[in-house]
Amino acid sequence: MLHRRVPMLLSTITVALLAGQSASAHKAEIVVTVRGDVIHGEVAFAGGDAVARAQVEIVDGDGKRLGTTRTDDAGRFTFRPSTRCDHRLLIDAGGGHYVAHTVKVDQLPTSLAAASPADSDLADQVERLQRNVQRLAQRTQLRDVLGGLGFIAGIVGVWFYLKGLALRRSGGSN
Repeated sequence: MLHRRVPMLLSTITVALLAGQSASAHKAEIVVTVRGDVIHGEVAFAGGDAVARAQVEIVDGDGKRLGTTRTDDAGRFTFRPSTRCDHRLLIDAGGGHYVAHTVKVDQLPTSLAAASPADSDLADQVERLQRNVQRLAQRTQLRDVLGGLGFIAGIVGVWFYLKGLALRRSGGSN
């Protein structure tokens, strides 16, 4: 009877693992930089696919609406703040996925003046580095897979141990 249940148990575990993988692949992430008096951002799913044409709502610390914009086909957007305060960016990535990020007031220039071209080049490099670090952090690595398999093996081992105890108590039949 036990040999019939093992394939069912393994099938159930496989389906659960695959369902978890597809859900985490759609986690939305945002990278935001401030260049001069403009907030620049890029929104993407964990796998790297851009969140295209998504609504970006900007509110202050109290929830008062400061403006809206949309991401382009590459998931990028810009917003020019008119007041120097915290700007909370709220993005609806679709399919029930939301991402939020706060640009703190100290990240905005005191004068909200335009940045020099050198600052813009540096900001581009920093933005690319932030994006790459976030994507690397979201990748499933070998240690994640081995850890998951070890966890499953541990659960199955405990189940076999408990089943063995039950068989021993019942006199070895079943």
